[in-house]
Amino acid sequence: MMDCSHCGTPVTAGDRVCRVCGAALDAPATVPAQTRMAEGGAPPAGGNSAVQPGAIQNSPAAAPTAPSAGYQVPAGVGLVRNGNAQPAASTVAQRAWPPRADGPVGTGYPAYPGYPGYPAYPAQAAAAPVAPYPYPSQYGYAYPGQYPPQYYMPSTYPAPPPPRAKGETYRLVLAWIVLVGSGLSILAGLLMALVGVVALIGPTRGGLATLDEDIALIIGGIGGGVAGLYFGITAVMKRPSVKFSLPPAWIFLLLTVLVLGTGVVLWNITPTPGPIQAALPLVILSGALPALTILAYAASRLGNPSTWRHTTLSLIHGATLAILLATILEPLLLLLIVLVLNAIGVQVSFLNILNLRPGSAGDALAVLLLLSGVAPLVEEGVKPLAAILLMPRLRGPAEAFLLGLAAGIGFDFVETLGYIGMGNADWISIALQRIGAGLLHGVGAGMAALGWYYLLRGKGVPHRWLLGFGGLLYAVVQHAIFNGSAFLQLIPGPISRLFALPVFLGKLPLDGGTALFFGYYLVILGVLTVVTTRLGRAYRQSQQASPPRDPGASPGTTTAPEPQPVAGGAR
Repeated sequence: MMDCSHCGTPVTAGDRVCRVCGAALDAPATVPAQTRMAEGGAPPAGGNSAVQPGAIQNSPAAAPTAPSAGYQVPAGVGLVRNGNAQPAASTVAQRAWPPRADGPVGTGYPAYPGYPGYPAYPAQAAAAPVAPYPYPSQYGYAYPGQYPPQYYMPSTYPAPPPPRAKGETYRLVLAWIVLVGSGLSILAGLLMALVGVVALIGPTRGGLATLDEDIALIIGGIGGGVAGLYFGITAVMKRPSVKFSLPPAWIFLLLTVLVLGTGVVLWNITPTPGPIQAALPLVILSGALPALTILAYAASRLGNPSTWRHTTLSLIHGATLAILLATILEPLLLLLIVLVLNAIGVQVSFLNILNLRPGSAGDALAVLLLLSGVAPLVEEGVKPLAAILLMPRLRGPAEAFLLGLAAGIGFDFVETLGYIGMGNADWISIALQRIGAGLLHGVGAGMAALGWYYLLRGKGVPHRWLLGFGGLLYAVVQHAIFNGSAFLQLIPGPISRLFALPVFLGKLPLDGGTALFFGYYLVILGVLTVVTTRLGRAYRQSQQASPPRDPGASPGTTTAPEPQPVAGGAR
């Protein structure tokens, strides 16, 4: 049995330091088990040996000591032993935790009196520093005096991504569709390039007709595919597109006159155009320049309401996918017409109709249905598809009309080159007759796209349904009238002979129907002028009434916010 020489508290066997005052013992204590008192255990047997807590006297001047290893006793704290208060020679405190360098120290707790036979709970001089909690938490609360404020650290989990803007998913879907379609277009263009090389090297029966059509498909396939890839990638990257604009229309008009005039002069000098390769540049330019003149004229009058991305993609669609769909659907519908006519007793020949050479009254009826029914419905239905897909991204009817017009221009470029090549040595005469074909296809597709705009997005526009269906009907009727006039040349009689009367430009003969076609082109040009004037005026007024839009806010759209639609095709 052994007591601490410092405070008189019984110690446990094997202790080298007093558990109450922390004083070093002279020798390890050897206390019998029945007389030792474990920390928090039962009191030793015998009342005289029991230790009872006494009154705790805290000196005002006494201050808690800094935490250290072992036990510390604040000044003025004593014990009651056998009913007598024993003055403490040192301070009493609870055992301090191992000190740490980080974290603040709390304020501590007061001493708590013990029960008879037990030592008093010592006062806590200072709470032990606690290291910050190692795991992140979204709560930043700490109990006063117990844990440091950084015990709960702020959350380190990443914030959830912001929700996508309205229409962002649709824009990305369109961008990926453009990327895939552009890749397929490039493959098709490479295939046509291979066909063109074979036609260029070896003698072919088609001659210029085969070669220039291949050139048109190569330009539309490879050139359009590369442009589509560029605009698709920029759309995926959310890069805005600049406003669409072309040089003044009169520049393209002068170039058109120069190219066609050169062709007429060359034909008058020598009727044989020479090698096919020498005529190709003039053939391509004679098909492209008139179409670009119409596009530049319409875009400037509309106020350039679209972007290069939208306009170019619509033009590429007209030169590639629209041509492909029309090539597939027209023969299928023609075959359906032939089957129906044969079923009702009208004998017709599918090959005669396909070659536009009616050999009977039934064939003539089927040809008329093809030219004035099937072709206008199919072509005016497939040309504005790009504008329809872009409809949620459009900023008004002016942009819808421009995108439809661009698709018609692309369609006309490929079709016109095919027709010009059929003339072979007389290609210039067909080029002159087709000079206004861009008006036919462009204005028709523009009116169809405008009609779809009112049907799909014309909420609040007076006479919305009348304007929508009226635009679609105009496109079909305009095309049907033009093809119907061409059908008149196929009917034997005075009208066909009138068309056969030649009109000469020097020595160059032109069909008598050329004057009729030119008159019809002027009518369509008047319609284009009226429509673009009205839509362009409304677009410019909306630009003045609305602040400019941030170009980076909506990639692939115009820099002006969408104004509210008003009556009569304005917005």
